[in-house]
Amino acid sequence: MASALVLVLLIRALGLNNSMKAEFASKVYETNALIWSNDVPEHDATAKHIS
Repeated sequence: MASALVLVLLIRALGLNNSMKAEFASKVYETNALIWSNDVPEHDATAKHIS
């Protein structure tokens, strides 16, 4: 929940348009899913996020 609030605040602060909001949000949630997934080792999630 906290990360969702931070995401909303970031979007408002940056003043992104709707399509950029959707793209940014999907990337954030995809990254969070990788990091929190027990199926994906932490170093693999980090490497995917960096690249």
